[in-house]
Amino acid sequence: DDMDALFPPLDGTAMFSTTCKMNHSCDPNVVVTYRDRTWYEPLLIHCIARRDIQPGEELTISYIDTSSSYKKRQKELVDNYGFVCRCNVC
Repeated sequence: DDMDALFPPLDGTAMFSTTCKMNHSCDPNVVVTYRDRTWYEPLLIHCIARRDIQPGEELTISYIDTSSSYKKRQKELVDNYGFVCRCNVC
């Protein structure tokens, strides 16, 4: 399913108080990864800096595949997330 391409399949739902507040950028300064786990371990998320982040700088992640063309990225963001990206790349 198309959503599996965007989000790792999960057996339940989870809310991570930091990552759920991160906005999108087509040039994000953070990448989110999920730790492999066994059925009895809690799901862990890792936020890894892609570059040096300045004090006070907003933490951003990409909601989409940023290697796509500008037009395709904008369409995907509007269709799936309801906004037009105005990041420094766009």
